[in-house]
Amino acid sequence: MHVFLTGATGYIGSAVLDSMIKGGHRVTAMARDPEKAEKLQAQGAATVIGELGLPKTYADAVKAADAVVHAAMESSPRGVEKEKQALDTM
Repeated sequence: MHVFLTGATGYIGSAVLDSMIKGGHRVTAMARDPEKAEKLQAQGAATVIGELGLPKTYADAVKAADAVVHAAMESSPRGVEKEKQALDTM
């Protein structure tokens, strides 16, 4: 199964990523910067550089996946608004 994963560099998301890869799933993980994306690639994930508040940065990756696991959290002052927008996109 091809899974799109947010929050893959966080505490919960990194455990989810490890489990999915060990389970033989193909994972596309979203990262906010290229350094974090490189670490995810080293773990076996394909990556997309994106931001929860900018759906255009990840919408195509969501459409290409069979499933979505959302483990990210937006803690900015506009966090709730960005979270709603991300969930609507996913």
